[in-house]
Amino acid sequence: MLTSFYWPVLRRFWYLPAGLLLLGLATGFGVTQLQANVYSSSVMLLIEPYSPLNSGNQYNDILTAERLANTYSELITSPTLADEVIKTLKLDINQEKLLKLVAVRPVRETQLLKITVEHSDPNQASRIANQFARSFIEINQQRLEKGYSASQDELNNQLNSLRGELSDLNLSLKEATSRNDVTAPRLQAQLQDKEATLTNLTRTFQAFKLNEASARNSLSVAQPATNPIRPGWPIVWLNLLIGGLLGLTLGLAMAVGRGLWEERKNGPGK
Repeated sequence: MLTSFYWPVLRRFWYLPAGLLLLGLATGFGVTQLQANVYSSSVMLLIEPYSPLNSGNQYNDILTAERLANTYSELITSPTLADEVIKTLKLDINQEKLLKLVAVRPVRETQLLKITVEHSDPNQASRIANQFARSFIEINQQRLEKGYSASQDELNNQLNSLRGELSDLNLSLKEATSRNDVTAPRLQAQLQDKEATLTNLTRTFQAFKLNEASARNSLSVAQPATNPIRPGWPIVWLNLLIGGLLGLTLGLAMAVGRGLWEERKNGPGK
């Protein structure tokens, strides 16, 4: 019954869906021409976890990198970093508007972090993306160096203090030995304990220096942003599809409505 009604109606009023389909396509194309081009450019950061206790397990490294990537995502989109980028590139824009152009997301199950910038100027899109990466690496480096510097000073103080104690114990042991003092064995045991402590502390200091060197290279640019050739928005085929579907749907509805109206007016089958 439905087929016997709709098919004749569509055959009779085919021009309605056909005409509105063409109108929808034309509208979609017109909207595309009116929309401003938006270019997208991305830079990839490589995160290499650093730790003196690193087990060398690749899966653990990826998990650690993913956690760091989530933390870094928040730091990269901070007003502080946005101000640094604006200052370096001399941009005529405030931090709030700049951050609306930036998107940061970790690449799932990798050690990569993707920074994407959208801008009407393809050159500016790549410049801003690359500067966000450079500025963040520099700020992160400064933060690490400040933390390592304080820890290194503390370790150096402990080593110097321990060396002083060992020097004093050596002198006391020599004097006690020359006098055949009964305290000589006790001083000898203390000296051995201090030497063992010095050995362990020296190893810790060496591991600390290695970790510091590793930390300096823990964040790097894996792939710099380049000038995009084509705009990422508007998407021509998507606007045409939406316009065409809307026009076709409206045309079919009008054709069916026209058929129902004539059937009511003239009676069924006329």
